[in-house]
Amino acid sequence: MTIAEATIRLSIPAQGMSLEELETRIGQVVKQAANDLLRQACQHMDAELVENGPAVRAVKKRPLQLLTRFGWTRLVRGQVCAARAAARCWAEILGVVRLRR
Repeated sequence: MTIAEATIRLSIPAQGMSLEELETRIGQVVKQAANDLLRQACQHMDAELVENGPAVRAVKKRPLQLLTRFGWTRLVRGQVCAARAAARCWAEILGVVRLRR
């Protein structure tokens, strides 16, 4: 089992802030931590797929923009190739749908 971790740090000014400002700031740092955690988890899953996958090898890496519940995030995803099949990108293996622009 792989564990991904994120740390949340919030700085509160000496003069304080309103509850609305505090809530907004907490939302921002939680969203950033969630994006960081998502990136870490995807990196670990990519590594696991290549290391432990049956006859799978990494071909190349490419950026992927994803809209998640935490907002837009950019991931660098690995494209893998199965030994006895055509090249399949990681997103297809996990069922991530790519939007065409």
